[in-house]
Amino acid sequence: MSHNHTTADALATWERRYAEALDGTAEARDKQPNPWLARHVPAPPAGVRQRALDLGCGAGHDTAWLLAQGFEVTAADLSANALALSLRRNSGARHVQADLLALDHVLPVPALPEDAWHLIVASLSLHYFNLEDTRKVFAAIRARLRPDGLFAFRVNAFDETGAPPDAASSWDLSTIGTDALPRQYFSEEKIHTVLEGQFVLRFLEKQTVSRYGSQKSLYEVVAVKA
Repeated sequence: MSHNHTTADALATWERRYAEALDGTAEARDKQPNPWLARHVPAPPAGVRQRALDLGCGAGHDTAWLLAQGFEVTAADLSANALALSLRRNSGARHVQADLLALDHVLPVPALPEDAWHLIVASLSLHYFNLEDTRKVFAAIRARLRPDGLFAFRVNAFDETGAPPDAASSWDLSTIGTDALPRQYFSEEKIHTVLEGQFVLRFLEKQTVSRYGSQKSLYEVVAVKA
């Protein structure tokens, strides 16, 4: 399956899901999730301008938290409907429609290091790619961080419901269930593989969280640009 076809399918799926949240027929995607960033991200010092980029912002809950801490926030998502949902609560953030595999089109690498982002966050938006594309996305994230920039993300764990038996080692995408997008499932080994040479790991923890009324197994990761 080509990247363009995959992106088109994913876009159609996400637009439909967030359209339901926008018009009120499906509230789940608009409910407040666990504020996971609070344990990892210090607020910018008073009077200091710090930039944060929220990749795959969805309904905008992490963007809202970042704005409340005093960050200057850019929120990006593949779905225009997700951006509209985020904009409802986050008028103070810049919103851009972006494909994570084509960030140069809308979020070019800053020419000067001081114009790069202090923080990039990606909550459950990085597990839709094979190994090659995951490396590309991580390299693109690294290129947009300041030399001391922080990268915080969450991804599906290998024992998540619907994960294939070989999810801990295989980089093949898996599609389970109706209307399911092809997904990647991570192990610690796979996380180390995509961080190697690009980031220095600061925090790695496997968690079970409640999301949309069910239990979800994921990894929470914080790394610093190498």
